[in-house]
Amino acid sequence: MLFSRLFSSVLLLAASVSALEYLKAELQCPSGIDVKATFRVITTFHSQATVTATGLEPGKQYNYFVNDYPVPEGGDCSKTGDMYDPFNQYANPSMYTCGTGSPLKCAVGDLTGRGNVLVADDNGEARSQPWFNIMIPQRSFQLKGRSMVLFDEDQRMILCGNIVAA
Repeated sequence: MLFSRLFSSVLLLAASVSALEYLKAELQCPSGIDVKATFRVITTFHSQATVTATGLEPGKQYNYFVNDYPVPEGGDCSKTGDMYDPFNQYANPSMYTCGTGSPLKCAVGDLTGRGNVLVADDNGEARSQPWFNIMIPQRSFQLKGRSMVLFDEDQRMILCGNIVAA
């Protein structure tokens, strides 16, 4: 427990000093849904992410992930591949135990697992709490150049956007 608090304090200190890189993803659709994600790469192995959304259906839940490939020209979200999982954490879905309390068990692209499901309030807005993501070496397995996708509670992919330098 003490180690966990110390580790969190070091991460917060690192976050307040500087970041190596800022990334963003902006997902928009004509129906009015607007999702913005910011990723602050703090060290080679750590980043912080925040997701905000407007125009959602009140009371509905939404999942969000980083997928393998960028959104192709023409915007076909179905061509972004699967959830980014270079270490096969999700290889056996029945054994997958990712959650906010166990980020090391999450697939790299499982943003919902780390930041919880987005739940739209009465105004159709949702915001994740900023969370630290224990990552893998950014130079080898980076998020930039991939896509972020949004799924509704019926598991339909409804929106996607590329992760780019901010």
